[in-house]
Amino acid sequence: MQFHWDEFLSLAKDLVNFKLQHCSEEAAYRSAISRAYYAAFCYIRDYVIDNLEFNPEKNANVHYLLREHLKKHGKIKVASRLNELRMRRNRCDYDNEVINNISFIANEAVADAEELIKKFKK
Repeated sequence: MQFHWDEFLSLAKDLVNFKLQHCSEEAAYRSAISRAYYAAFCYIRDYVIDNLEFNPEKNANVHYLLREHLKKHGKIKVASRLNELRMRRNRCDYDNEVINNISFIANEAVADAEELIKKFKK
């Protein structure tokens, strides 16, 4: 059975609303941002594979290749927003300190992922 990537968006929403009680708010927000990115990335990747003849390599380069493929198909704004979401995810997954209001960043990431997924809903 194929995984429904938009479930990561539901998880991200729960994390933003801090429904988990065994971690810090920062950990929940960082995780929400990460899950929001992967919800949008994987959902769009699968759509593009099925509908826009995308045959990605199975390595980390797929993130870049997907954005480039989207641009080639006239979806420049989608590629740009997906990249912005990826950069937020990278900061939260790798940086020791996240500058700015992390709750704002998390809520913005969830909203962006939700909007991106809606553009590709089947």
